[in-house]
Amino acid sequence: MSWDDKPDADDIRTFLRDLKAEPWLDHRQRHWPDYLFHVTDVTNATSILTRGELLSREEVGRLGLMASDNAAADIIAATGSAIRDAVRLYFRPRTPTAHNNEGLRPLHERTRGAHCPIPVMFVLKSHQILPKVGVRFSDGSLARHGQARIGDDASFLRSIPFRRVYHDRAFSDGDRDDIVFRRQAEVIVPKRLSLGTLLQGVYTRSPAELETLAAMLDRSTEGHANVYRALLHVNGRHALFFKQWTYLERVTLVGQDMSLEFNPSSRTPGPFSLSIRVFDAEEDTPLHSIELDEFRATGTMAFRLPASTPSGTLRVQIALDNAITYDAVKVRGDGMIRPTR
Repeated sequence: MSWDDKPDADDIRTFLRDLKAEPWLDHRQRHWPDYLFHVTDVTNATSILTRGELLSREEVGRLGLMASDNAAADIIAATGSAIRDAVRLYFRPRTPTAHNNEGLRPLHERTRGAHCPIPVMFVLKSHQILPKVGVRFSDGSLARHGQARIGDDASFLRSIPFRRVYHDRAFSDGDRDDIVFRRQAEVIVPKRLSLGTLLQGVYTRSPAELETLAAMLDRSTEGHANVYRALLHVNGRHALFFKQWTYLERVTLVGQDMSLEFNPSSRTPGPFSLSIRVFDAEEDTPLHSIELDEFRATGTMAFRLPASTPSGTLRVQIALDNAITYDAVKVRGDGMIRPTR
């Protein structure tokens, strides 16, 4: 893709400034026009940061890089090949797609098989992307084949009903279909997008999930793994995620006591199959594992390590229904892990 400006690049940037000043934007949304958003699971996010670029679904497939597919298969099948061969960004966070797949959900509660256990949000600078040659935008969901209009200039951008794209409150039954359609408005970039200076930040929902992403990057010895470490953050005031489903908020290890702090307001607390695997962090050799069925992932669960636990650091892996929930290094050693309640 050419990285030259479009003839009306200045008009596009002016529109973005004007959009920020709209009185109907609330305080949480004032920054949205400055950015574009891409969300994927933590395993894919690690690959993206290691390569230093976002790739289209077709490119990912050709290179065999899809570690975790968080999209519904029937939706992807209904999407045209030209769109599948583009990097897809959204004008806003918390899209209907994210509502359907964000967070850990028991197998029987996953929507159309889509699942993004640990979502990672890439936030990119809109004024450096939208004005570039080859970048197009839609006025609604591209998953509804043939329903969304697509354009690439300032005039088309101004025609997108951003008041509905950015709509972030409850809606009536009569408005539901159109608002859900508009909230999925997209930006499409041919084949690949180098992150470079475009990346404003990379966000997770919690400290535990940030530890997992950082640890995965630490284990990657190639490419740009360390370049973007300073851009990793836990999402705070900007509300990039729904946070309505199961995830780990914190994992703590003090002396012999390990605690897992889950989202206490999860709408999908289980039951799950819980797996905890503990390794010697230096050698990455297994020390112990525990499996619990019918596990309710809500609030804080405490475990106690035995007195014979070797000193040193641990690598702790936690999974719910075989989906990665946590994978990072904690200071201390481990042998048996025994639930204390």
